[in-house]
Amino acid sequence: MGIGIQYLTPVGPASLDIGLNPDPDKERDEAQYAVHFSVGMTF
Repeated sequence: MGIGIQYLTPVGPASLDIGLNPDPDKERDEAQYAVHFSVGMTF
């Protein structure tokens, strides 16, 4: 589950995505959330 935003900049589209892990596995040291930032076209 997550949310993301995209913004058109002069150098190309920029996006910021945040993903939430509702049930992280503590034994595997999984994170509660992850953040991803990118600039450029999505494939």
